Amino acid sequence: MISGDLGAANLQVAVAAELRKRGHGICFVVEPGGKAADRLSEFGAVVVDPKMVERISEIIGESDVVLCGTSATAWQLEKLFADMSFRKAAVAMAFDGQFNQALPQWRGFSNADKFLVISEGQAEAVCRLAPSVKPKDVVVVGQPAFDRALSFAPKKTEIRLNTRVNEGLTGKTVFLWWSTGMPEIIVEDIFMASTSIGVASGYENPVFIAQIHP
Repeated sequence: MISGDLGAANLQVAVAAELRKRGHGICFVVEPGGKAADRLSEFGAVVVDPKMVERISEIIGESDVVLCGTSATAWQLEKLFADMSFRKAAVAMAFDGQFNQALPQWRGFSNADKFLVISEGQAEAVCRLAPSVKPKDVVVVGQPAFDRALSFAPKKTEIRLNTRVNEGLTGKTVFLWWSTGMPEIIVEDIFMASTSIGVASGYENPVFIAQIHP
């Protein structure tokens, strides 16, 4: 399992746990300097510099399946592993982010046997950006790293109430704007949302909160 940033690493931890239950051997490989290296250190992750081509070839030769993340930051090792593994071992690309297929390094990427995506919309986007990818090779699997979030659902009313009290938001109308993607798009989104709320009438004590990722 190859990863660079935290999103890819968290997804792989969730998948690895299930695979180990089924009796499969797992090896984590991370790029030096990426957040995945810290996240996976407790699992004995192998740190491999993208320049270590011979070492990469050795790992590929010992693997039946190569699962690569699609990181936004430390992505060089993931892409190199996918390119070098293609046609030598089964290659699966796991999109841990809803918009990763549009990042410059992954736009149009097709060197994989399977593409694991979060939603039907992302599946369509992958095929549109990489016409050589066949729809049957794109599999909707959701986001395994977020499965634990389901445990919060029964407590959401309590969590929201406590958050309002702790943040001094009791009695106020809260607008939460969640935005992701390219920085210039995020800036436009936040300006549009905050301006709209600012000119709207009928809201008592409005509060605007911007949740930005990354």
